[in-house]
Amino acid sequence: ISIWIFYIGLKLFIASFNVLMDKSMNEEQKEKLKTIIDSIKEIKGVCISSLNDCNGIRPHCFIMSANAKNFPSIVIHKDIFNENYIQNTTLPSLQKRLSFQLQQLKDTLFQMEDCFISYAQADYEGKTVEASNDIKEWIGKDASFIDVKESSNYEKTKLFISREQAKDLFFKDSIFSVSRLESFAKCPFYHYLKYGLHLREPKSVTEVSTKGTLFHSMLEHLTTIYHKDYIHVPLIEIEKIIKDEFSFFLKVYPNKKTWVEGQIIEYSQKIHRVLQQLSEFENSWHMNIKEQEYKILKKMEFEDMTLTFTGYIDRMDTSSTSFCIFDYKSSKKELRKENFQAGLSLQLLTYTIYIEENEHLKPVGCFYISLSSPFIQDEALHISYPKDNQKLGFVEPSNSNGLDEYNRQKIISGWNFDGFDIYIDSKEQFAIPKNTLSYEECKEQWDIIVNGLLKKMKEGDIQANHVENACMYCKFQRICRNNRKEVRQISFIEEEA
Repeated sequence: ISIWIFYIGLKLFIASFNVLMDKSMNEEQKEKLKTIIDSIKEIKGVCISSLNDCNGIRPHCFIMSANAKNFPSIVIHKDIFNENYIQNTTLPSLQKRLSFQLQQLKDTLFQMEDCFISYAQADYEGKTVEASNDIKEWIGKDASFIDVKESSNYEKTKLFISREQAKDLFFKDSIFSVSRLESFAKCPFYHYLKYGLHLREPKSVTEVSTKGTLFHSMLEHLTTIYHKDYIHVPLIEIEKIIKDEFSFFLKVYPNKKTWVEGQIIEYSQKIHRVLQQLSEFENSWHMNIKEQEYKILKKMEFEDMTLTFTGYIDRMDTSSTSFCIFDYKSSKKELRKENFQAGLSLQLLTYTIYIEENEHLKPVGCFYISLSSPFIQDEALHISYPKDNQKLGFVEPSNSNGLDEYNRQKIISGWNFDGFDIYIDSKEQFAIPKNTLSYEECKEQWDIIVNGLLKKMKEGDIQANHVENACMYCKFQRICRNNRKEVRQISFIEEEA
């Protein structure tokens, strides 16, 4: 790896602003700008980014992959409205845009207090990577080579922090979300980066209205207005509501109009199909929707601390004596005993225990409702092949019905407790595994599991050993050197035994 290191003092940067303030600002404007500059000096932390995303806000910045291929990286117009077309308009030319980009990047780099710029000398195939001449010219020197260990001599890094550091990072605030506990059980290193160092996960502009949040918002809106009759809402009404959901996005990104129109049609049809699937459940379910987005604050004593676990219940149905918890998921999810005992599926049971303790109602079950649209294969024709000594076979219409198969999907999964059968006529859409725990066993084991997770967290073990598929959607892959080492799920109940 070749790397440039240079230091730019903030005093010079602030002095240039002082000159600007004296020449062109009144006293009120000077005071406002001075406040902004003072706040900038107080910002701490590290920024790790590419050349396109770097900024001078953080005092320390690491810029990766600063080679000639990645820089300068300006968007070149192609197809009908290409650069030849741009030349005949009043829009800036490619040369002007490139010049402006270079100047902006140069100004940004020289605002940083500490900046480390690096690039690999070769890629994974052994091809040489050229340095960026612009950066070499700006800094006034060549990058220096840093030797790294070859993969054949690679030693797995042991990641740990002291108990004092763990307490400062993880227990500084006594508020814990349930999903945070699950993330630690899934991968301690991910938990350390997100909840210890508070690194921000990169997001794209198209993630403003994700499928999960949109479906969740739609169901909450429909059930609030129509109650249990929400399953009969017509498609045209669903399209109208989704259009309103995208209205703000269109104001911010008007050039995405065609994409948004396609999303409205797609999501409207998917939600309409989900309502059709839920109709059988709602028609045979004899509880009323009592609460949506119900916030929980479950307190727990841990050693010398009082911790509060927070979360939101998507939907709680009740009768005069009992209740049932439902959580919407954009993909299929199952509540398995081994996942619960390993601390990977605490959400539903944490909510159930909280409601039982605070509302004094009897729990009859807790379930996930899948909002995904499964792919169903529907044969158009059925071919009958000839047997021995017979003539050529024939083709006949298939008797399968894809829509019926789609509606028979078990989209509700979870655990039921005593009294559940009283409130349901048909379990066709429920996927309930055999040999599940009783509610009393869940409550007892929950305390053991959570205490076990908190103790491991306090010990400072942040090794990047994770459960199966934890890396698949992790946003911190670029800075993780774990090599996707999967480990067996640890059961806190087995350890306690």
